[in-house]
Amino acid sequence: MRKRSLLGAAWDWFKVEHSSRLLAKHRLIKRLDYEKFTAAPKPALNTVLGAEYRDLVDSIAWVNETTVRPSAEYHSLQGNPDRYDKGLIRISFREPILDGFSWTQRYAIKTTGMLLDSIYP
Repeated sequence: MRKRSLLGAAWDWFKVEHSSRLLAKHRLIKRLDYEKFTAAPKPALNTVLGAEYRDLVDSIAWVNETTVRPSAEYHSLQGNPDRYDKGLIRISFREPILDGFSWTQRYAIKTTGMLLDSIYP
């Protein structure tokens, strides 16, 4: 699968963030912290979604604490390495791969990440 350019990936995320902000003016938006989710998926979902969605979280086909069995209708997002894999899904933290980026691009990526962390605590 073709990798997106840094600018293309950043533009896609900008569009998602902008759309989320617009939608949040009319609907409740909840954010899920990646590190908390990958450390403990089910508790993180329950914390963010609250008691009213506990049955939904429990209805996921959990194999164990960090693995789920996808339904027959499963479809992953564009760019995910597992997009065409129909096996079990293991939820785990993945370090970003910055190989191939110049030092200025790596600096820009890390700086942008720090700024976003300050906006979305």
